[in-house]
Amino acid sequence: TRDAVKESRRPAEAEARTVKESPRHREDAREPKDSRRDGREATREAARDVARESKEETQVREATRESIRDRRAREPKQPEGERWTAVPPAQGQEDRVKREAQRVQERMRRKAQELEEQERWLVAEAEMSRQKARDQEHARKRRLEDEADSSMMLLDKLAGQQQQQQQQQQ
Repeated sequence: TRDAVKESRRPAEAEARTVKESPRHREDAREPKDSRRDGREATREAARDVARESKEETQVREATRESIRDRRAREPKQPEGERWTAVPPAQGQEDRVKREAQRVQERMRRKAQELEEQERWLVAEAEMSRQKARDQEHARKRRLEDEADSSMMLLDKLAGQQQQQQQQQQ
């Protein structure tokens, strides 16, 4: 069981090592400390950094989403007319045909904008779902590390009790 606990801690130790190697943590790395405690602290610090970045990204996404909603609310919605086919204009009808062509172009432009906006929303929603999955994975890893730490402490405590019992029997 100890081997399994050690195996489960290796990714956390690797992450802690990269955090300790950063310039911000070099001074801390020079001070002699309990290595297991350093690893846990570095892991927790890295988890806090990830959570902080995630929160900032979420706030930016929310602000973007609100601005898009506001823009949509300001734009007037007009029903689209029926589709038409090009017919050669009668005499004196050229201006009307030009206006109609401009309206059609404007509708097509609006439709293209709506499609682009929908695409941006889909991309944003996909990113949010990926971020949520990452957050859940980080939480699961953190929980597993905490369980491993508590298991190690329990094993150490049991080993200490066994040593005391052996000493009392002698």
